[in-house]
Amino acid sequence: AALVEAGVKRERIILDPGMGFFLGSNPETSILVLKRFPEIQEAFNLQVMIAVSRKSFLGKITGTDVKSRLAPTLAAEMYAYKKGADYLRTHDVKSLSDALKISKALG
Repeated sequence: AALVEAGVKRERIILDPGMGFFLGSNPETSILVLKRFPEIQEAFNLQVMIAVSRKSFLGKITGTDVKSRLAPTLAAEMYAYKKGADYLRTHDVKSLSDALKISKALG
């Protein structure tokens, strides 16, 4: 509300719910945010950016180090895409682009 009152157009505001180490060491917290971000979109009536690329919670679940998190990252990003994320922030642009192309081709 403060941003809108300050003159920022609502369509220029993007909410990043934050995930990974930011939320603590328990991966379940990040999983819960990822599962429920559509509720956040609806409650705030804002665009949402999901940023799960290489996050620590993915490593805790899969037992992979940061350099080996492409598959878990893509799985989480595709979940967010299918659930209606407005934006996806990623380290692996080409891989995500390819995954999105396949998803769109499949319908």
